[in-house]
Amino acid sequence: MEEPELGLHPDALDKLAELMKLASERTQLIVTTHSDFLVDAFIDDPETVVTFEKDGESSTAKRVNAVELGAWLDRYTLGEIRQSGHIGGNRY
Repeated sequence: MEEPELGLHPDALDKLAELMKLASERTQLIVTTHSDFLVDAFIDDPETVVTFEKDGESSTAKRVNAVELGAWLDRYTLGEIRQSGHIGGNRY
């Protein structure tokens, strides 16, 4: 699913995430997003989030590691952590 948040009200993203979690129990889902609100809905299972980082001419994928983030997850949402640059997916 590519950017399923497009055209949706931000308040609907929690319900969308809930439906994606239910669907993922039956099949593998690959979802791309630029929405911190949608990523935030996966705070209870951060290892399901994979970020991509541009490195020159290629991109590197990295799974979010809850152990490495430690106390960050107690204080910030996944979207806030992404914006700070701690889990990749940087815009530049």
